Amino acid sequence: MPDVPAYLSVAQWAAGAGHLVDGLSFHPGYGLLLGPAAAVVDGDGSMLHTAALLANALTAGAVVLIAVRLAVLLRPTASSAAVGLTAAVGAMAALHPSVSAASRIAWPETLLTATVLGIGLCLAAAAPSSERSTPRRAAALLAVAAAAAALSVSLHPRAVVLVPALCAAAATARWVRKAWPSLLLGLSAGG
Repeated sequence: MPDVPAYLSVAQWAAGAGHLVDGLSFHPGYGLLLGPAAAVVDGDGSMLHTAALLANALTAGAVVLIAVRLAVLLRPTASSAAVGLTAAVGAMAALHPSVSAASRIAWPETLLTATVLGIGLCLAAAAPSSERSTPRRAAALLAVAAAAAALSVSLHPRAVVLVPALCAAAATARWVRKAWPSLLLGLSAGG
């Protein structure tokens, strides 16, 4: 798979232990995130690959936790049916190919899944229906969501849809419309 050597070469280059692949056709964000791991292993390709797989495994675990937390925030009640639904969401997150299969390859798909769910979690926690939502907290969460959406494009070109989707949500949800300054701040910080 040509993606993996390209991502790892970016990490090695970031650590000063390698050269960039000529004509890099992959977004460098994932490789740059692996840069510190490449520095720790002195650019050793095999050890760096293992570190990337470990990072993806940890991210896959985080995906399950984020999905469950999102389900808890979005469920209307704490009934036994809602608890069952929350458990089902966790199982689906764990078994979905973007987590179960993609996390076994040193590429950014698992991190992209975590980013999308994290943005959703920020939006759900910022909504006025969230029990701990305050205007200040909502503004901060929206700024984080916007920065994550903007930065996610460095991981994968498919992430380009996140910024317009977030802006569409801001244009249609009355409570988000009041927070345009926070969204713009986050987009500026991330982009």
